[in-house]
Amino acid sequence: MTAHLDPTATIDLLKRILTGLPKLEGARCVGHHELFDARGADEDRDEAVKRHMTAVSLCHRCPVIDACAAFTAGERDIGQVRAGQIPISRVGRPRSA
Repeated sequence: MTAHLDPTATIDLLKRILTGLPKLEGARCVGHHELFDARGADEDRDEAVKRHMTAVSLCHRCPVIDACAAFTAGERDIGQVRAGQIPISRVGRPRSA
């Protein structure tokens, strides 16, 4: 059975979800999401660090980094680069015994 979505209801739902989100127009991350993503399960640690450092470099030249930092403040670390911050949970921190 295929579900058919009401376009009006879908638009209304998206409006409710997106209300209050900052407009990060001109953000340097647009089109480069793969640089910011968490380290993949089979991705080499050094490759992930290199990729994340490239993302951080973009962030530090971004005209909306302050708005991005304010938006992501208090969010839990999920392994992604956000607002120029390198994730600490996914770059090879030693496991506790």
